[in-house]
Amino acid sequence: MDSNLSFEAANELIQTTTANAGTFINDFLLVIILVGLMLFFMFRSGRRGVVSLTMAVYAGFAIYTVFPFKETILASTVGSPLVSLTLTGVMLVSFIVIPYIILSRVVVTDFLGRSGIIFLLMISFLLTAMLLASAYHILPIRDFYAFTPVLDALFAPAEFFFWWFVSPLFALFMFAK
Repeated sequence: MDSNLSFEAANELIQTTTANAGTFINDFLLVIILVGLMLFFMFRSGRRGVVSLTMAVYAGFAIYTVFPFKETILASTVGSPLVSLTLTGVMLVSFIVIPYIILSRVVVTDFLGRSGIIFLLMISFLLTAMLLASAYHILPIRDFYAFTPVLDALFAPAEFFFWWFVSPLFALFMFAK
């Protein structure tokens, strides 16, 4: 009787662990895919693109924050979190693309030297982390998608947001020659 009970407990533990591991992997798969896309973009655009994109993300968030028609646009999506998330994403991407185009024409990147793949991987991860933290605090992502408690613990606390937000700048500073 005890052996039967222990098999049921072990089976339940395996099912719970497998379900939690699957959710955990799915969430980190999203992070890995985003880092991969960011890394691909940075390989294609070079050092100038890395610096331009980093600065454009900051400019885009600043413009989004002070955009006077944001509430009016989002008020039309009452009751539809997916539409609200999509409109917010479109606004944010457009506010990042415009400064990127300008900055990619004027940025000179002699200060980065020969940083290599380590720098590109680090800045890709930090920009992805910054975007995810910003999604937690600026975009209505939680109305649309429920992340795991691990990602919530990393990106949801307001006291961590500042550190995730400045981390790409710190990386640029650290790799400057």
